[in-house]
Amino acid sequence: MTTEGAISRAVDRVSGEANPAMKEKPLNTVAKLPTSQTYGLPNAITLKVTAKYMMTVNINTSDGLVNGTTGVLTAIDFAVNPTTGERRPLRIWICFDDVNIGKLKRIQSSTSLTRYQTRLKNNWTPI
Repeated sequence: MTTEGAISRAVDRVSGEANPAMKEKPLNTVAKLPTSQTYGLPNAITLKVTAKYMMTVNINTSDGLVNGTTGVLTAIDFAVNPTTGERRPLRIWICFDDVNIGKLKRIQSSTSLTRYQTRLKNNWTPI
C-alpha cells in the first residue's frame, strides 16, 4: 500500500514518587510483554490511510466504539514531541462502516477540532 502512513508506538509512563531507577524497571518489563499479556494491545502499530482497521478494545460502548467495530483510516494528524523532537501520530480519523458509530465523539470533538474542519468529512471520527 503506497498511501500516507506512520508507525504509532506506545508511550508508557509510571506515576508516583518512586525514584527514576524504580520507574524504569516496570517500563522495560512492559515493553517486552507479548500482546497476549497486554489485552491485545501491541507496542507499535503500522497505520496506513485507506486501510481498514478493527477496534480491539472498548472505548465508549454507548457510542458504538467497541471491540470488533471496523472502519477505514481516512487521515492521520501528527505532532512533534517537544522533548525528543520526534514527529509522531497524535490522532487518527476513522470512517466507520456504520455512520452512527462515533457520532457522540464527533459531536464532542467538533468545537475543539475546528482547525481541521476544512479537510474533514462530517462522518470521520477522531480516535
